[in-house]
Amino acid sequence: MAHEVSGNPPCRHNCPLNIDVPAFLARIALGKYREAFELIRAVNPFPITCGYICHHPCEKHCRAGGNGEPISIRALERFAGDYVLAHGFSALPQNEAPMLEKVAIIGAGPAGLSAAYQLARLGYQPTVFETSPVAGGRLALAVPEFRLPRRITELEVECIKQAGVNVLTNTPAGPNLTIDDLITGGFRAVLLAVGARTGLKLGLPDEDAPGVMPALSFLEAVRGHKPVSLGDWVAVIGGEDSAVDSARSARRLRSRDVSIIFPGTRTEMPANEDNIEAALEEGVKIVENTAPTRFIARNNHLVALECQTLEPYECDEKGKPRLVPIPGSEFIFPVDNAIVASGEQPDLSLLPEGKTLPTTNNNTIQVDPETFSTGEPGVFVAGRAVSNHFAIADSILSGKLAALSIHDFLRGKREFPTTSPSPPTTTPKMIEKVFERRRLPVRRSPAPERVSGFGLVELGYDERTAVMEARRCPGCVE
Repeated sequence: MAHEVSGNPPCRHNCPLNIDVPAFLARIALGKYREAFELIRAVNPFPITCGYICHHPCEKHCRAGGNGEPISIRALERFAGDYVLAHGFSALPQNEAPMLEKVAIIGAGPAGLSAAYQLARLGYQPTVFETSPVAGGRLALAVPEFRLPRRITELEVECIKQAGVNVLTNTPAGPNLTIDDLITGGFRAVLLAVGARTGLKLGLPDEDAPGVMPALSFLEAVRGHKPVSLGDWVAVIGGEDSAVDSARSARRLRSRDVSIIFPGTRTEMPANEDNIEAALEEGVKIVENTAPTRFIARNNHLVALECQTLEPYECDEKGKPRLVPIPGSEFIFPVDNAIVASGEQPDLSLLPEGKTLPTTNNNTIQVDPETFSTGEPGVFVAGRAVSNHFAIADSILSGKLAALSIHDFLRGKREFPTTSPSPPTTTPKMIEKVFERRRLPVRRSPAPERVSGFGLVELGYDERTAVMEARRCPGCVE
């Protein structure tokens, strides 16, 4: 049966970057892998990275799930990226727009680089100031290499540089380089994309005891190949990807018993489901409906957590049951180390003395939700400095939208061209859809082997499997 793609299917509607998912899948099904890749790259300067680690909200709304299981959209995006890497990766075209004003971006993470890339395509002269010795933010500094190889981040950052973006590493903003300094130095606008790198504390007794560490600090040490000493028994507190990444990294550092403590059920964890499944395969345990109440130290080192069991009580305004402690349910959880993954907040020390920007209760910077403007003329914010719950696609989008607002501020225009060669616009020829009830699994290296090192775990689809999986897409007909 032949199908036309409807105008705004749910997969595309729920993609933060509005990728035309059915058209991308149709090109995979037809063997037009490079066209599929270019369709994604037209709206996303990190197409390969997202194929490896995107949280793929599109899949949760895939209509194929009604007939069995959703299409493996992220895995097919990765297949397209891996294909062009293996068969000739072409750089983005050089910008031919007129050289306009200079714009400063503070922070070389996904949001900052996305904004800089869009601004370069619009003809501006963006300079990115980055504290770390490498660009890429947590992609380069904290995401473990068993999920995202270093070469992928380096390649996509280099492409963004070649598109006209100047990146200055080892150049921290702060007291010696403030917003005022940048504006008086000739930059017509400033974008704060400082990320969220300061770990939030739980506020529990003995949380500063040796043996307790923030997840992001731990992950950065591991990614930077710095010595990290863990005992046999490790607890990770939290449920986001930083928690799961920490637990999986601890297993690779020879910790025998690694548990994630989460105040809810596994299905409520915000981490990527693929990441959770891989962690369970590697021997990580999940202790559900449990919250720590205090850290217990002895002889100046952590020895245990006191925890309590939670149970649902009444629903909140969104209909979600509130969890409350069960009286008398406290128990002692022996550990050698605890990794706290309770979230992060941005470091706002770069603001000039006497100047503040409005902040939220989560210590993120308060901005206009449509323009990402702070209300301070010429100062904008993007990425996890706006919301510490942003995933990579959300951060990329916020950088793009902030760039558009900067363009509007400087030019008074709302025009926004495509960011790379125009994607194919012709409808692919009709193909026969193959409605497999179950989606085809993505190959992974065996769990006993992968916990012995930091090699890539997910091996991706081969060509035959990718085509078969893409052909499962129903096209979301009217």
